[in-house]
Amino acid sequence: FGAGLTSQPNDFIVAIELSGGGLDNAIAVAVDSLGDAWFTNSIGNSVSEFSSTGAALSPSTGYTGGGLIRPSVVAIDTSGNVWVMNADGTWGGVTELSSSGSVLRNLNATQPYNILGCMLGEATGMTVDASGSVWVVLYEGSGGACVVKVSSTGQILSGTSGYVGGGVTYPSSLAIDGSGNAWVAGQAMYEFSNTGSVLSGTNGYTDESVYSLHGIAVDSSGSIWAVYNTDSLQVPGGLVK
Repeated sequence: FGAGLTSQPNDFIVAIELSGGGLDNAIAVAVDSLGDAWFTNSIGNSVSEFSSTGAALSPSTGYTGGGLIRPSVVAIDTSGNVWVMNADGTWGGVTELSSSGSVLRNLNATQPYNILGCMLGEATGMTVDASGSVWVVLYEGSGGACVVKVSSTGQILSGTSGYVGGGVTYPSSLAIDGSGNAWVAGQAMYEFSNTGSVLSGTNGYTDESVYSLHGIAVDSSGSIWAVYNTDSLQVPGGLVK
């Protein structure tokens, strides 16, 4: 081997390519309390699980069933169960899996497709709050959006029409703050109370430079962070807090 490093690197990350476990065009990931990673496979119509050391824990076809068709978003609840929503509401709704991959619940098992109270739409974000309730934001076409809240027992808490209003457009993700309020990233930053009331006014929290918000997260002080694009090809995007 050659000489040691001449300076300290930013990190010691080593990329390792993983395969097996049913991975097939994975598009979202969530990590459970054991450190296992769960992936949604939009082509394989399944969910894959890998241990923290990279070993495939799901079978070669992944975990299937429960109405999984093109699953897109995934979140882990406080009991370690895995919640998944299909990319397109036309093909079903929310599926709950146990920590071992068994189907526990399919909210759209009996149809209709709009059982969640929203129009048919594409799920773009999913998270779980401190009480174990699952939140999903859906893009409903033409920029519109709907936020859905489901209890840990599968009860729809967001009514017959979902949580709407507040000017939410082009939603990309959502996060929950320490008060249990939901924050949605889209053309602006939008805030809903834990009961679905709009807290961010008629057009959300925004700035002239912000054109499109994407990933969103809450830090330990309660501040909200998101990444954004601008409306100019000459000006790169950045972070907004």
